[in-house]
Amino acid sequence: MWSRSTRDVCCGRKIATAKLASPVKDALRRYAKLEAQRAKVPRRIAIGEVVTNDVVQLATERKHLTDVIVYEWNASGMQADCHLATRVSPDS
Repeated sequence: MWSRSTRDVCCGRKIATAKLASPVKDALRRYAKLEAQRAKVPRRIAIGEVVTNDVVQLATERKHLTDVIVYEWNASGMQADCHLATRVSPDS
């Protein structure tokens, strides 16, 4: 048999959980609805369906330039992460 204080704590926990459960259930319903909408969108679309003008392929030099920019951007982000980790770590 539970004591009165134990029972009150359990009942209080149920009330607190019920207050939190409603927004969580709403969020899960919204998530399921969005997932269903996303499932209807095709994974790939032919470029002819999107672009009405002629499709122009980038020159090799331009592609290399964009690849270098993307690589440097990622590298600088990784470097910033490392610096932040060394600042935050308890060993430093």
